[in-house]
Amino acid sequence: MNRREFLKSAALMTAAGAMLGKGSVLKATEIPAAKPEKPVLNFNPQMQYRPMGRTGVNVSALGFGLLRLPMLADGKTVDAEQSVAMIRRAIEGGVN
Repeated sequence: MNRREFLKSAALMTAAGAMLGKGSVLKATEIPAAKPEKPVLNFNPQMQYRPMGRTGVNVSALGFGLLRLPMLADGKTVDAEQSVAMIRRAIEGGVN
């Protein structure tokens, strides 16, 4: 999708939302989560998975970036306890 197509679809969604109400637009664009055909590492039925190119691997639609982990009061040290808890929660949710 290029920039022009994105802006066009965003404008159409905004117009539809203004005319129909927020709930109608969201229901029309929801895609039901389907179980992937191939096995998924760390599968959770509430997560959507998509094929990663031609690798045959299915990955979660959401990821968990590690750039900004919680810091301790000194501002220089990563809070390992809270970071591990956050990562485990993401894994429980189906992020792979």
